[in-house]
Amino acid sequence: MNETGAVGTVWSRDRTWVLLIAGYFLFQIALRVATGGALGLDEAQMILEGRVLAWGYGPQPPLYAWVQGGAFALFGETILALSLVKNAFLCGTFLTVYWLARRIAPPPLAGLATVMLLTVPQLGWESQRALTHSVLVTFLSVLLAAQVWAMGADGRRGAPDYLVLGALIGFGMIAKYNFALSVSATFLAAAWLPQMRGLFGTPKLLLAVGMALAILAGPGLWMFANQEATMASSHKFEMDTGHWALARVEGLAALAGALLSFMALPLLILGVCHAVFRRAGAARIPIPDDLLLRYLAAIALSGLALIALVVLASGATNVKDRWLQPVLVTSVPALTLLLVPLWRAAGPKRLAQVAGAVALLIPVGLLHHNLWGDAYRAAPFKTLAAELPVEEGTLVLAPVWVAGNLAYLRPDWQVQDERLLNGAGTPDRILLVNADRSGKGLRALPEPFARFFIRTDQTELSAPYRVSGGDMVMIVEEWVPRGE
Repeated sequence: MNETGAVGTVWSRDRTWVLLIAGYFLFQIALRVATGGALGLDEAQMILEGRVLAWGYGPQPPLYAWVQGGAFALFGETILALSLVKNAFLCGTFLTVYWLARRIAPPPLAGLATVMLLTVPQLGWESQRALTHSVLVTFLSVLLAAQVWAMGADGRRGAPDYLVLGALIGFGMIAKYNFALSVSATFLAAAWLPQMRGLFGTPKLLLAVGMALAILAGPGLWMFANQEATMASSHKFEMDTGHWALARVEGLAALAGALLSFMALPLLILGVCHAVFRRAGAARIPIPDDLLLRYLAAIALSGLALIALVVLASGATNVKDRWLQPVLVTSVPALTLLLVPLWRAAGPKRLAQVAGAVALLIPVGLLHHNLWGDAYRAAPFKTLAAELPVEEGTLVLAPVWVAGNLAYLRPDWQVQDERLLNGAGTPDRILLVNADRSGKGLRALPEPFARFFIRTDQTELSAPYRVSGGDMVMIVEEWVPRGE
């Protein structure tokens, strides 16, 4: 068969799964646009950051905001642009995992292993409901795993391959800082497997280093010059410096809890199916004998070991399940590829039905989340914004969720996140606005305005949530320059 015929045959076998994956995320975009409403916390942050091209945005690296800014240029500052970027990264993650699975499995099994990603709550649910930067870093992590596999196992080691490797490392590091764990875990996995070590033993590796450093240069210098802003979220790790041993125990327990949260549902589904459908004589606890499965397992185990070392070294007592996402993203597909061949014929069909049910339940849950109760997206910002006494020369300062929603609804206003004042200038009047789902927690006017402005009025506005959940309260303080 000629080359064109071979490519056509491969495409015809994979087309169904590629279109199914892409169609699912197109549906998610349509659902988000159709339900509309307020912006979630991360969506609001992207409205503020995506309209400004900068080397850094406080504690978050800039890559997602840059991509979001490009989408805004094409589609406007809309929910469509926000959802399109997120779902493009999610779709890319799933398609890359499918590509990896196809190295050792036929399309039905590779597709089933990929769809099992939806049973991971952080990937199927949280990534649609709330996340942004974690979605991007997960995509880049699976791309890195695929590139290292292609270079190590498939022997693709030309200069362009090393440049691509360096670009993935550089872009990953300016996507989210925990990408360093993905790089370390992936390289450790490749170094552990003799068949893949060849990608390291060449001067071409310097091309990767040079490319990564070139991409990191601008954001890295910004981070160095703005260390306080860069470390503004370090409190999330809840580092305990008072009780050394207790802090380490708490940190490892938090890591175990995060791992359980990430893996519990897919492990339950796969475990039940394995117990019910395992063929007589099949291994109870199989050991991977395929290079790709050992590679993916090594990435997950190396990543967990590195995170445990970070916890022990830093004394962090808080570990979020989403922080594990970049190094564990391929673990459930790999486990699926390992177990399903050991089952009777009915097993894959039942697993596909369960995964399909989860895939259908996720949009139903999101529809409820977007409309009912006091969720972020159900907040009545449109009503409250119409009541705000904003006039020419007014600067509106608010926490990121409030500021992003007001900026989205009223792009003609000067609205700023109170933590990141980008060219605010000297306003004639300031409205310090706060609204959360409890209506509490008014914040202080930030410097340098607190020294030169005085509060003259405080009011409360309220409006009901979209369907239910009571009223949301917005507290508004008016500040004017001293002496007026």
